[in-house]
Amino acid sequence: MTNHASLPFALPLLPDAFAHFERGSSIVSRRLSDISASYADQAAVERLLSDDPVLYEFYALRNVDTAQKLIFGLTVIYPGTVGDEYYMTKGHFHASAADGDELYMVMRGSGHLLLQARDGESRVIEMQPGALFYTPATWAHRTVNSGSDELVFLSIWSHDVQYDYETIEQRGGFPVRVVQRDGTPTVIPNASFQLD
Repeated sequence: MTNHASLPFALPLLPDAFAHFERGSSIVSRRLSDISASYADQAAVERLLSDDPVLYEFYALRNVDTAQKLIFGLTVIYPGTVGDEYYMTKGHFHASAADGDELYMVMRGSGHLLLQARDGESRVIEMQPGALFYTPATWAHRTVNSGSDELVFLSIWSHDVQYDYETIEQRGGFPVRVVQRDGTPTVIPNASFQLD
């Protein structure tokens, strides 16, 4: 009998498939209260906190077996705004360059990928279905749903990544924000951003 270090599997790229996968699945729901400090318009945050909407959900396959080297995730960011700023993920750095890179592929919807290097350099990439997005381990990343439908994307990363959310919080977020101006997504500077 062959001793398989890791068992192959197939999985439809749908939230329900991830949620009901028989091995190693987890679901995280992030509400406004979980990332309220990320938004510029704190008066709008206060108005919305009574309902505390779910901004996004994250479905992951972790520890399918002990030899699994890649983690797979499916993120669903709902459409909406807090003030004029679109719903977004919390965003993080990987704790070290050795933690590995990350890949995204958009399945549905549209958005913006916000990136920042440790030295404060910033990039913004528009996200559309069918495209692949590569994020080196040294760049922080946050995803924004700047469309009118759910933004759904697959992510793949190394099993041993450690996350650094604290640097993002200390800097006041990312160098830019994505806001709605006359119904159009617009990238503007983040007045709260500052380097360490």
